[in-house]
Amino acid sequence: SLVIADYTVNDSKDLLGAISSDVECTDASSMDAVPLTFKHLLSKVRFTFSTAIGENYTLAISDLKFNAISTATATFNGTSATWNGNTKADYIYPNEITDLCQVDNLNADGNLYTQAVEKFVIPQDVPASGTQIQASFTATLTGDGISGGTASKTFNATLTVPTTNAWQSGTIYNYTTTLTADQITDDLEYPILFEVTEITDWSTPIN
Repeated sequence: SLVIADYTVNDSKDLLGAISSDVECTDASSMDAVPLTFKHLLSKVRFTFSTAIGENYTLAISDLKFNAISTATATFNGTSATWNGNTKADYIYPNEITDLCQVDNLNADGNLYTQAVEKFVIPQDVPASGTQIQASFTATLTGDGISGGTASKTFNATLTVPTTNAWQSGTIYNYTTTLTADQITDDLEYPILFEVTEITDWSTPIN
């Protein structure tokens, strides 16, 4: 087994693992290359935001984060990785969504403006109850017709995973939500629900 001790996840770097079969070298001058099949050892958590508010408004998403295990030890057996650790930290997403209401991001089918951001994360349990993983973000709406010209609100949501209650290695978890103007203005409040609409594996392992 391959053990990676006390690994701290990096926002922009993937972590791959590979273990070769036993190799015997009888003649170094004619030795073939050793085949390696790499596996993704991390998970990815993606947040996808959509809105139909329209291009006359600016809708910015900022301060997106959640607190979860960020340092742990991985044991890789060549097929799958087991992670153990309980050191937590905030996974903070950069303010990449400066305006969700952009024409070039309009979905052709549902007339929704959509953008997404994602990060590498340590694979870990995602409890369905008890100590759950909480995400938060701030939505800021700017445009005519809004009192003061702008409205801002911070939202909180619980992250879940259907069936497995865990983030698995090599898998992308896509949490989606649709925002409306009524959710952001101060006089009306509606809950934010993050729903996993897609769980996709990464591309075929590198051979």
